[in-house]
Amino acid sequence: MEVSDFATQIRTNQQRVNPGETFSADIRAYDLSGDDPVPINADRKNITLTLYDRDENALTTGKPPSGLSEGDGTIELPAPPDAGLYRIGILVEAGDGRQGVAGTWIRVSGYDVEVGVNKSVYAPSDAVAADITVTGPSGDPVPDATLEARAS
Repeated sequence: MEVSDFATQIRTNQQRVNPGETFSADIRAYDLSGDDPVPINADRKNITLTLYDRDENALTTGKPPSGLSEGDGTIELPAPPDAGLYRIGILVEAGDGRQGVAGTWIRVSGYDVEVGVNKSVYAPSDAVAADITVTGPSGDPVPDATLEARAS
């Protein structure tokens, strides 16, 4: 559970990135306790970014190259070199000591798998028809991709 003194958000420009690829994320921080949102300004020294693996182990911690101006900012981050699911956590400290926290997930993979099925609910005897597309780092379908499937 994350508890914040003000609304904080981090949103990446894509859900999947290639290993080592640089991607960007938008950061927003606003105090929503009054009638109108009040932007939070923060120097880069008051913002901490942490990259976690899927088990929530902190891998790296750092400061962004710039802070928040009028509640908004953009950062660029290198994706980890290894494929996997990672969480990016952000801590923003306002000048008066209040803090805002947020996080988002990103998948690092050179390949993407999209699966579409013919029904949303199946009876035990129903056959499943699936349309599976594997795309490579360029976004083009991978010809002759090998698929291994298990039914349970």
